[in-house]
Amino acid sequence: MGASVPENLGRRYFYCNARRAGKPVCAYGEDTWSPALADTLRTRLNDALELFGNEVRSGSSIRAATNKGLAAFKAAERAQREAAEFSNQLVNPPVGIDIFIYLEAGDMYLQERRSTSNGCYSLYSDSNLCDLTNFPARRWSVYDRFIKKFIPIPTFSNFTVIKGEFLVIRPSSFADKDCEGLDRLILKLESHELPEPQHLKRIRGAGAGEGSGPSKRVRHNKDVVDLTDLD
Repeated sequence: MGASVPENLGRRYFYCNARRAGKPVCAYGEDTWSPALADTLRTRLNDALELFGNEVRSGSSIRAATNKGLAAFKAAERAQREAAEFSNQLVNPPVGIDIFIYLEAGDMYLQERRSTSNGCYSLYSDSNLCDLTNFPARRWSVYDRFIKKFIPIPTFSNFTVIKGEFLVIRPSSFADKDCEGLDRLILKLESHELPEPQHLKRIRGAGAGEGSGPSKRVRHNKDVVDLTDLD
């Protein structure tokens, strides 16, 4: 079983898949499981055990040594988690996002300010907004600027939002006539230009010197709507 090498403990365990042609077929190398710990977890555990041993050898009781070793293990785990969260924030820094909410039919919207987490916003994870909207018990919809209509919000959905974009949400039972000021919100949202994907930039950059042929789309000038204030 590889007991002389702790890292190999359990690596020879595998099972046979009996669903193939009605008879067992060994699936070693395909569906295997190993109880070997990850390197970072093994390091934290070894450090805690070393501290435990040192405390016992210095005369501490088993209980006191255990408490110190466990505290060191938890402290190292917390430090690693905080370092990972900080690293993730550097890659995906929070982005401020405005959310316009229609709570009552015929009323104006309510504006809330939130921030993204890991590049996304989750209504389900926003406890304050869930209390305000009774989501997900009450069904809500969000305006999709690409298909130009409101679509239902799945309970566990995450919204990828870029800087300058905002969300417009309302109860799924509402119609456009129930939402005061909706036209201006949609006009401003649709006037916000999205960054062009890099692969499209490269394709268009490669053919910049060529004229428009039969297979090329003619690029028309865009009408830009300048809306600086919704009030």
